[in-house]
Amino acid sequence: MAARCEFKTSVGDVPQDFLFQYLGLRKAINAQHTCPRCGGKYGGFDLGTLTCRYHPFEHVNKAQRFDAYSSYSPAPSNCYTCNESHLDAYGRRAMHYSVPGSLDSHGPGCVPIDHGDVDAILAKPYACVPIAMADHFVLHDHYDNTSPFSSQERTNIALVHRPEQMALSIALSIPGTARPFIVPVVQLYDEVRTVFQLEDLQKSVRVARRGPNASSITRIKGMQHPDALDVYRLYADDAEANAEFMPFAVIARVQQYKPIEFLDLPDLVNVLDDDDLI
Repeated sequence: MAARCEFKTSVGDVPQDFLFQYLGLRKAINAQHTCPRCGGKYGGFDLGTLTCRYHPFEHVNKAQRFDAYSSYSPAPSNCYTCNESHLDAYGRRAMHYSVPGSLDSHGPGCVPIDHGDVDAILAKPYACVPIAMADHFVLHDHYDNTSPFSSQERTNIALVHRPEQMALSIALSIPGTARPFIVPVVQLYDEVRTVFQLEDLQKSVRVARRGPNASSITRIKGMQHPDALDVYRLYADDAEANAEFMPFAVIARVQQYKPIEFLDLPDLVNVLDDDDLI
């Protein structure tokens, strides 16, 4: 396993397959939009800045509780609006409408989130950005060449630039629920490849391996990404790590209370041994 190997492509390089898309994507990033929640103006360059706000319990776990809050079962939030949204009508009546929590953030919200439709963002609370385009985003740190998005200082950014990461999944926290949002890294890269019209990484892997593709089959339980499954094999040896690859950043679009995690979840991503291949 190439645990210390790096991909052939430098984090700052623009792969040849990406050049065709580059100018068009810069236009899309700079386009201005109006936030339907606060009315503020924003562009793609604001991705991950979390400059809007929302109340999690207006969108997650709304009206799930009918018992009054008590010292044994306290309110889930310090925000009055979220606590009120958490209770159904019976629960609010049981508390004589004296719901605990601060009214300081009664306006736009109590939790930072990106501009845009809140429900749409929560359905997909992340975005993937090629490192080659890092300097087009507000989050980019021009003074840190080793980590263009300063991921070591921000909880809502994770870099994918090492072969062994293709075997992992990432976990994002969603305010208002204890259950994390989990997605395999191979699925993330497939999104990058599709959106930015990059060459299929499997082809690059085959060139690096100088061999047939018959033994590079993988399976992801419950996922429908047949074109991306072979990517998992990239971490297998040094030769495959020389494949052409677009390093990218995973950016959470809602506040993270802890850094984005990389998880090893064998039940989610499984690899078949060569003897088991058909």
